[in-house]
Amino acid sequence: MKVSLSKRLLAFVLDYLILSLIFGIVTLGINVSSNDYTDDLNKIMEKYESSEITTEQFLDEYVSLYCEIIESQRGVNILTAVLYIGYFVIFACLNNGQTIGKKICKIRVVNKDGERANIFNMAIRSLFIYGLISQLFSVIFFNIIDATLFVFISVFISYVEYILMFAVIVMASFRKDGRGLHDIIGRTKVIGEVK
Repeated sequence: MKVSLSKRLLAFVLDYLILSLIFGIVTLGINVSSNDYTDDLNKIMEKYESSEITTEQFLDEYVSLYCEIIESQRGVNILTAVLYIGYFVIFACLNNGQTIGKKICKIRVVNKDGERANIFNMAIRSLFIYGLISQLFSVIFFNIIDATLFVFISVFISYVEYILMFAVIVMASFRKDGRGLHDIIGRTKVIGEVK
């Protein structure tokens, strides 16, 4: 039976609220904000808009600042990836396909045959819906590839993730079986809890 998109979205929102609370507790006292760089970014933009710097200089300064932000957020990116994988993959897999949000909404993730999803199913589906691709890319490749290339690939991955999220919502809304792109790739489906 197809689970309504509204029920799935509610579970998604509840899970994000729970993760935000956990993240807030874990990072209590740690500066996790990139707002310190807002003034620097605005200055670069103002210099470019007033033609004080060339496009090439703008890109150099922007890439440098972007990399500085990523470097300052490395711990946060690692923590975020660990929390997401721990919660959406490991916890859900150990909890019979349910996160806390899914349990509250009385839904669960199973494999495409309706049996318990394994860790591989959960990991693959999570890559395409929880922004893990960009998180993992930032953590793994930041110091490995050229800074400019890193920035452009990061931005590209972010756009691809938005497109994938849109595809997930559209497919889950209009497919008869309610499976989104992440479900198809991960060979999973979301079902209502059997009472």
